[in-house]
Amino acid sequence: MTMNPVLNIVNLSIGQDSPIVDSINGVAFKHDLIVLTGENGSGKSTLLKTIAGINKAISGELIISGDPITNLSQKQRSAKIAFASTYRIKEDFIKIEDVVRFGQYPYSHLSETQAIDDGVEKAIEIMGIDKIRNKYLNQVSDGEWQKANIARVLAQKTDLILMDEPTAFLDYPSRMRLYRDLKQICLTQNKTIVVSTHDIDSVKEFASIYWHIDQGKLKILQESPSWRI
Repeated sequence: MTMNPVLNIVNLSIGQDSPIVDSINGVAFKHDLIVLTGENGSGKSTLLKTIAGINKAISGELIISGDPITNLSQKQRSAKIAFASTYRIKEDFIKIEDVVRFGQYPYSHLSETQAIDDGVEKAIEIMGIDKIRNKYLNQVSDGEWQKANIARVLAQKTDLILMDEPTAFLDYPSRMRLYRDLKQICLTQNKTIVVSTHDIDSVKEFASIYWHIDQGKLKILQESPSWRI
């Protein structure tokens, strides 16, 4: 049975006045953990932000679960794509539980709060952060913050999750735990995750596909279809 891609990139060019990366083509399916690599300034963050709809593409097409991204409103995009940036929220006196609850924004029109609360509770359970849910951001470690940030995008209940350098401030054991968590989320929660990183050695045993940006082109370095279920 042929799977429909969660993400389909067709002849995409990204950047501002002139392309940083052009002629980008690629697909991502359910259960894929895609690792995006490249040198600083190569366009990794720009690509993720373009897929998320934060940046506008110069040309080409992005299709999310069958819908061209240009046909989607901001709220519709938020129901299909979750984006986690590198940096921590600056407001220290926000509780971890409230960070996770931010992921429910696309569903804030619902009249019944129970469905929203269930999504938050499930995300907290998956990431194992119940013990820190009432702590403030200034009371948690970088690793705990990253788990809360992932719980937030899980609570958003999207098929596609984009993560920009999530291990940038983590030590080696924390990086390994995070990548292990991401792989399990892909496999058990039917998610597609694209994560940018410089940390190739740590992530290599967890990825299903490698995307690499080099000299303005996106190259698919390795693909393991058997990784998908």
